[in-house]
Amino acid sequence: MMKKWVPFVCALALLAGCAGTPQETPAPAASPSPPGVRVQTDWSKLEPKAEGHVPLYTRRYENWTDRLIPADDYGKLYPFAGEKVPARHRYMGAEDEGVPTDIYKYGLVTERGEVVVDPVYDLVGPPCDRYLDGPSFYHPMPDLLLLGVLVEREPDPDADYDGPLAWVWRYGAAARDGSWVTELVYTHYYAADDHTLLLTRENGETEVWDASGAVRFTIPAESEGGWSPQMCGWSDGMVVNTSYQGEYYYYDAQTGRRLLGPYLSAQPFYEGLAAVQDGRSGLWGYIDKAGTWAIEPMFEQAGNFSQGMALVRVIGSLPALVGRDGRFALEANQGEQIIPCGGDSYGYDVGGREGLWYLHCTAEDGNGMVTVLGAYGGDGAPLAQPAVGERVTTWWGSAVSRMQGNETLFYQNGVAYPLPLAGVVREAAGQYVILQKALSEQAYQYALVSLDGTVLAGYGECESLSFYVPPETGRTELRAGFRDGTGDYRDETYELEPAEEGLTYVLEDWGCGYRNADGVWAFCWPWLLLGDVE
Repeated sequence: MMKKWVPFVCALALLAGCAGTPQETPAPAASPSPPGVRVQTDWSKLEPKAEGHVPLYTRRYENWTDRLIPADDYGKLYPFAGEKVPARHRYMGAEDEGVPTDIYKYGLVTERGEVVVDPVYDLVGPPCDRYLDGPSFYHPMPDLLLLGVLVEREPDPDADYDGPLAWVWRYGAAARDGSWVTELVYTHYYAADDHTLLLTRENGETEVWDASGAVRFTIPAESEGGWSPQMCGWSDGMVVNTSYQGEYYYYDAQTGRRLLGPYLSAQPFYEGLAAVQDGRSGLWGYIDKAGTWAIEPMFEQAGNFSQGMALVRVIGSLPALVGRDGRFALEANQGEQIIPCGGDSYGYDVGGREGLWYLHCTAEDGNGMVTVLGAYGGDGAPLAQPAVGERVTTWWGSAVSRMQGNETLFYQNGVAYPLPLAGVVREAAGQYVILQKALSEQAYQYALVSLDGTVLAGYGECESLSFYVPPETGRTELRAGFRDGTGDYRDETYELEPAEEGLTYVLEDWGCGYRNADGVWAFCWPWLLLGDVE
């Protein structure tokens, strides 16, 4: 269990905050520039982690504070990892022989460098949807903080566990400004959207909270709808969920009142329409919020609407783009495909995605290449790039590129970006692109370039490159892997997107802290090691 949570909890501290000047304690002089990664490349456009510093903070309360005391004058609160704990010691049995690893205890600090809660939480961050995978599906709630602790319990005799202790999670929520906070008594959480948080009590009841700290309604433990956080689809003020009998219903997201159904299957509402499967014909169509058919059932599959278009499959499993009026903007023939590209979108679930466009092309050949038959924006309007007849490569049906001599053309929503190295675009995030070059069937090299043509890391300088969006922050990070002369492997993490409001969070071997845009420390906290605090 702990191996699953350790990287998740560690990532929760990667939040950025507002610039501010700590009171009472003078700021130390800025340290020399960090050495960064040990490769011959220019990483200046990225923000590497920094060196350690002496403590720099003040206290809101004189003594060690082990809980959030609500107040109206904190301002925005930010988490910090203040205590480094050997996981084996605290969370595993004394005889456990697992691989030792470090986890952290978190506290809360104001933008002025005032500590309002000492490191007592095992988890702090904006609540997010932790059941679905992929950056497209993250729903961080920036106005709330999720608080979590691990509580020691006697092991369940019926559970497959033979250790001396059992640890369970208990969660609570708080306003980001600390004006209200719940008790840490909830067993599960689920961030349904930017304004809705579900918290489940030990008796199975689920409370539906909004960002103001008000409980909209409570879902009983044995409700008729069988609501379960990981089963709900919240969008456009509606909720779709299944009953215990497998039927789909729609509910009002403000009151929990059942409105529409039953349906054989159903998808969330997007742009006022929802795809549902008709129980009689087994075909998919679209309903409006009154439950009236806006587009009669006629599809084998139906995706969510985005920018007035939805990707469907008509009889014969042929893909097509359909508008809100039910008219086809594009229909593919046998042996052709329509791929949703950009906007971090995959498959048919593209509702509400920004930067979405569609590639009409032939099926992939043995080398992963397709022939372009047309390109269309998210609204179905034709795009000039990539041009009809071009041979391009699609990586997992999203990133579209073509090698041209020693360059690579990367296509994004009608624009062709020339990149200064030849390869296949594997991933793209904002202005950054990861290229892949095959050395053999099983060996590859990676490079990092920007859309303006700057090479940030050439082929062979990094053993691995990947983008990652921690659900707790919603900000894209670059993860680079290196192997030194002894064969030891190490990872470096870089922030690709600007810090939230001028501060950059730093997590290092010495401790943690926040720096402002000028590199001056607003807050520095050296690790409290196990045993420092009773």
